[in-house]
Amino acid sequence: MKVLLGVLVAVFALVLAGGAYYWLVVHPDDARISFVEPSDPLGRSIEKTLAPVAARYKKVASVLQTPLPALLDIDTAVYGAKVGALLKTYPDYAIGQSRRFTSPYQVYLPIGDYPVRLEAMDGMFIPAGATLTVSPHLKGPHSVRFFAVATTLAGARLELKVGARNALGATLPRLAAPVANDRGVWQRNFGRFLRVDLAQTVNRWEPQRVDAEFAGEDDQLALKCVAASGPGCVVSDLTFYAPTTEPVKSAIVILVDTLRADGLESKVAPSLQGLAARSTQFTNAIAAGNMTSPSTNAFLSCRRPSDLGGIAFSYSATGAQREEFYATQPPSFPALFKGAGYDTAMIGNVSVISEIYGVGVQHGFDRQIALERDAYDTPDVTREAIAWLRDNADHPFLLYLHYNGPHAPYRAPFKDIKRTWPGLAKLDGYPAVLRWLYQSEISYTDRYLGKVFDAVRALGLEDSVEIVLTADHGDQHTARRFAPNAAGPTFEGAFFDHGATLYDDEIHVPLLVHEPGQREHREVAPYVTALDAAPTLLEAFAIPQDTPCAGRSLVPAVRTGVLADELVTRTFGSEAFQGRAIFFDGRYKYVRLYESTDKNVYQEGRFGGDRRLYFQERQLFDLAKDPNEAQDLAAIDAGLLARAEKLYDEYYGVKDGYELVVDDPGEKAFEVDLPPGTNARTEFDDVTVRVAEGGTVEVRGAHRRHSIVRLAAAPASTPVVRIDGLPVPVLMTSSRLPLQVPLTELPREQGGRYTLLEAGLRPEAYLRRVEDNGQDNRRIVTGNPRFEKVLREWGYLSDK
Repeated sequence: MKVLLGVLVAVFALVLAGGAYYWLVVHPDDARISFVEPSDPLGRSIEKTLAPVAARYKKVASVLQTPLPALLDIDTAVYGAKVGALLKTYPDYAIGQSRRFTSPYQVYLPIGDYPVRLEAMDGMFIPAGATLTVSPHLKGPHSVRFFAVATTLAGARLELKVGARNALGATLPRLAAPVANDRGVWQRNFGRFLRVDLAQTVNRWEPQRVDAEFAGEDDQLALKCVAASGPGCVVSDLTFYAPTTEPVKSAIVILVDTLRADGLESKVAPSLQGLAARSTQFTNAIAAGNMTSPSTNAFLSCRRPSDLGGIAFSYSATGAQREEFYATQPPSFPALFKGAGYDTAMIGNVSVISEIYGVGVQHGFDRQIALERDAYDTPDVTREAIAWLRDNADHPFLLYLHYNGPHAPYRAPFKDIKRTWPGLAKLDGYPAVLRWLYQSEISYTDRYLGKVFDAVRALGLEDSVEIVLTADHGDQHTARRFAPNAAGPTFEGAFFDHGATLYDDEIHVPLLVHEPGQREHREVAPYVTALDAAPTLLEAFAIPQDTPCAGRSLVPAVRTGVLADELVTRTFGSEAFQGRAIFFDGRYKYVRLYESTDKNVYQEGRFGGDRRLYFQERQLFDLAKDPNEAQDLAAIDAGLLARAEKLYDEYYGVKDGYELVVDDPGEKAFEVDLPPGTNARTEFDDVTVRVAEGGTVEVRGAHRRHSIVRLAAAPASTPVVRIDGLPVPVLMTSSRLPLQVPLTELPREQGGRYTLLEAGLRPEAYLRRVEDNGQDNRRIVTGNPRFEKVLREWGYLSDK
């Protein structure tokens, strides 16, 4: 009787839980799950909607990839009078100047509604009544393609002429008037962080195409913006194509957020397994980082995270950080593809890696489409990807797709929950339930990846497209992260999330490379880095690079299944916000963890908690003998540890240094006078360093409660600090406890670069000696509450 009663209670609980899940997640009113919409032509079968590619073209000229002053002409007086009106009308993320621009007439313009769909492109602003004249120096028939939008609510018309001939007259789409969102609050319908009505029309760039005959190389293309009022028109991606009979080879790069390497082994992932069966599979690929921003920015830029400056370890890159990246970093690999004549596009959940939201950088994509409908943007990404393939399959391209599933929270549709049911006997605890839900997320993503692969086949691209599939990081599926890291992130709605450790759970990712026409499976077992994908693509497409990538090309291994000995034994790394790792000798992993030291450490006026929270931790594993990383050799094998530390310091260029920390609860302006000859740089971008009269280095900052000035060496004397014009005593300390010792004898602080105590209630400053981990550990703060809400839901931001 008790057994029967227990079974009835369990069944009732399951029914209750299933019913709650249905009403909360799978209810028909939740349009986020639906792939087919009434107005969506792709709702029909892919085979009937998509026709194989017939005509072939090659890009012969692109306005934004040419030395423009010699090719373009706009009425400068009219432009100068109107461009201010454009930026004033759309101030959110319409960028009117940047070091990466190639023309003074260029702007960067996102259009749409966040989080449903936001699309951004570089464009040429043509004021109302002005004419943009282009001299492409072409002869004969060409296909002219571009995107355009009217930047006035009254709409506009674009008139095109080739020579003296009228080629096309097009009425451009106008940006919709303000609309009421689902809370009944009026909001501007343009590039905002809004929760919008999913049924409303979303603003879009309008594609245009015209077949034009150029009588001679002197023929010019003229584009006149006819608008009754408002700023005018923006024309983007103005590109000229010539017919060709040459083979067209393209690339699709797919990054699946939070996909562990063992996700490919799942029986609920037939599309992934099908791709693996016709690809070269690198079974021990390591991500560049354990969170999206450092890993994906490094992947796209072909650089290590710590080589990228502030944009790698931040989910809120400032304008100054972006401009520094554009000024000092060599081109990202998508930019190299773009320069080689490929159309490039980024589609997916790209909030933290694109300039489109004002928090990331531009990696060289002609077109960026961001889709972030909570956990259910997977159908949107797929729909946009298929539409893009259909429109661009007739010429060489690089398409980057960023799927957010199986990222937390694990809330796949009920269809996939049911599909991955493991049986009641296997659900022996909360971890087992969450593993099941993670598998359901893989199933959900896999179904839509299959639609993309179907579209590739239907378009006849299977023998001309190279496909690379990987992930930015994995997910923690053990509880061990909590033992040494009680001050670290907590999991909310996910399994154990990621970003806390550098165990393989978090950085072991899939890496598949499918060459055009490949039918057989090859497997490569030695360790490689996901940063190898970019140089592999560049070599496969014979695209030169002036500055070598951080990774190495895997083309020989892709074609033979054998990795060269020099690549097997090399040293490479993986980085986190609070630590870094190296892999060396083809079998060892060495980790240094730098815990942020401003959490859960100072309690009621004294130090509290586990001191390991703010002291450095070292880990050393022999992955050949201990693939589960259960035995830490750091305290066992002194010789191996010494070798690992030497390789680590050489690989990352670690140096010691000093820091001057200024705490100002009132967030007032401060200045610091340092002795002449002191080499200093600041932690925050709104703090500037300049040399004043007499050689004194003057550091000024504004509204920062906790600012850090990094010094290359100990100053000759104690710095002078003034906050709001008043002097503040400088303590010599390593843990904000006053120490009466010479500057050069300050104790080492072996934690991170943050203070061990919370900021005080009065202005103060202190100097400390630190062991520099060579890495910028930045807090994840954007200053935008709506966007922070999204980051918080995805686990990038925690209030704890």
